[in-house]
Amino acid sequence: MKARSRYAAAPLLTPPPAHSEPGHTRQVHRGRSTPPGLTFPKTSETALRLALRIVAGAVFITLGQMKFFDSILLGTDAVTLPTGPEGFAQYLGAIGVPFPLLSAYMVCIVEMICGVGLVLSAFLPAPAILTRLTALPLFMDMTVAILTVGVPNLMGDPVRLEGIAVTHQVWRFPLESALWLAALVLLVRPLPKREPTPTYAPSGS
Repeated sequence: MKARSRYAAAPLLTPPPAHSEPGHTRQVHRGRSTPPGLTFPKTSETALRLALRIVAGAVFITLGQMKFFDSILLGTDAVTLPTGPEGFAQYLGAIGVPFPLLSAYMVCIVEMICGVGLVLSAFLPAPAILTRLTALPLFMDMTVAILTVGVPNLMGDPVRLEGIAVTHQVWRFPLESALWLAALVLLVRPLPKREPTPTYAPSGS
């Protein structure tokens, strides 16, 4: 009886768990989390359409700033215009645009503000409505430019200031046409066409 009690009282020797061995530390791998200040805005646009927005918006902004702070490119040194909307108004008066000074300010503001909106509307709520609101004024702007400058240049009747032909540049009509087409695409289809969700009919029993 003494021998049995002695063996019963002896502690059972079990190997310690692997994580409790000296010098062994358990490594916990955690996924990298994006800092709260570095979240990127989401957009439903495709990469190609987003590139179209950025390029067209940048060109419109550049043209608007040029008219508002500098002067348009006349293509000749024989005629100079005042800088800013006042000089652009003289050009608009030469092509027959009514209320040239008011129209000059409107064109500058539309090209700068709507050019920015063309890019930002893809990341804002209600992107379809905002895209159309920014693309429509730009589409009308380019329509007037093509009809009053681009087409007459192609027909051999350039704009004349003080009897001198100005803005008779070969790049003008392709650029105006490309901007007109970009505004038209975003106006007609402000967001990419979504694929229809497949529906599955329940199988008959």
